[in-house]
Amino acid sequence: MTIQKDINRRANQFKQKGINEKHPTIKNIQTSSPIPSRGVEIRRAKLTANAGATATITANLYNAKTGILDEETEITVYCNISGGTALNEAIPVLVIGQEIVVEKLPYLNGGTLEQRWYCQGIFQTMPPNCT
Repeated sequence: MTIQKDINRRANQFKQKGINEKHPTIKNIQTSSPIPSRGVEIRRAKLTANAGATATITANLYNAKTGILDEETEITVYCNISGGTALNEAIPVLVIGQEIVVEKLPYLNGGTLEQRWYCQGIFQTMPPNCT
């Protein structure tokens, strides 16, 4: 069997099964429907405190529809710190009034599934000579 006949035979097998053997093109990717968010909520937040000795900080959320700051939300934001556990010893430095992007993600806490707000930024422990 020639190579072309084999390719045609395989293509027909995939067609019968409803499988598209083509690789996606840039055009197909750009025109395809967006990937569903699966319930992940992403928001802007404004810090209500300076970085402290823990991996959390408090903030108020901006309204997702209006973009107006809701000063009564007062959420706890969990931050990932590479090489440490204290935000006041990490960079970039977080200060009151600063805006950050946060996302609400599931967290398993002692067998109970909870939702927590996480900072999208990654923090790094400051070198000893950096002040």
